[in-house]
Amino acid sequence: MSSKRYNNIKLGIGIFKSVTSFLLILAFVYFHFSLRFEYFLQKYIANSYVVFIVFVLLVGFASIILYSPLNYIKGFYLEHKYNLSNQTFG
Repeated sequence: MSSKRYNNIKLGIGIFKSVTSFLLILAFVYFHFSLRFEYFLQKYIANSYVVFIVFVLLVGFASIILYSPLNYIKGFYLEHKYNLSNQTFG
């Protein structure tokens, strides 16, 4: 019973992350935030390749910060709650 609940929780978190990622990317493109962000970067960086790299790094960093609570729950909290791991947080 508990393994079924564990798998359902992990699946639910994965689906939630996928749906929210899709909606955020859709909003990012639909409301032209990506173009505004690109133009903002082009004011300070002349090389378009460097603009692309900085763009990808900043969006990736924002994604890491946004999803870190879910990653903690999925990768650390649930594993310890169901006694599947004995590793410390560090």
